[in-house]
Amino acid sequence: MMKKYTLILLFLLSLSAARGQDSSSVKFGLGFTLVDFRDMANTFFSYHYFSPNFSIPIVIKNMVRIEPSIGYFNRNIEFKSQENENDFYKVSDSNTHLGLGLFFLKQYAPLQVYWGSYFSYIISTEKQNDKDDRDTEEGDGYSIGPAFGMEYLFNKHFSLGGEIRAQYLKLVREEDSTRETADKDKITYHSFVTRALITLRFYF
Repeated sequence: MMKKYTLILLFLLSLSAARGQDSSSVKFGLGFTLVDFRDMANTFFSYHYFSPNFSIPIVIKNMVRIEPSIGYFNRNIEFKSQENENDFYKVSDSNTHLGLGLFFLKQYAPLQVYWGSYFSYIISTEKQNDKDDRDTEEGDGYSIGPAFGMEYLFNKHFSLGGEIRAQYLKLVREEDSTRETADKDKITYHSFVTRALITLRFYF
């Protein structure tokens, strides 16, 4: 299992690197993900989800952006039998993401193009239950991969942008079940996902 303090250390190192620069060449901001198209598929089903994402962009000399972030994704799915109200199936999936992006910037005022890589440490929990059984999987993992984006600078404070990420994802979970025959071993998940986001950033 990955060390839970890895990203915190990387975040502190990124802040130290930014503070080591001339203060006039560094600007800080706040970012928020307006739309994550990964979540949009849920609108076509009877899902309930919540997915805020916040970031702290640190821009150095208008050439490099270091962007620590934190995100939370929660999805709840429930199926009920129309014939028997006691016959149901529920799934609750929650993931906390602690991320760090490193990007190179190119100015085409008022557009700004950026490319680089994004890493996130993930704390993951999935709960499944019906009238007979309850299963819980808990664990952690990471995602890493390249990212590319553009943002439109309305002025020196606000920007609206779009970003695409290609991420390799690995999760390791351990199952805890009420079923006597349940396998208690660790379960490893591997996947490759693409994500498209629309972001709003404010620079101080």
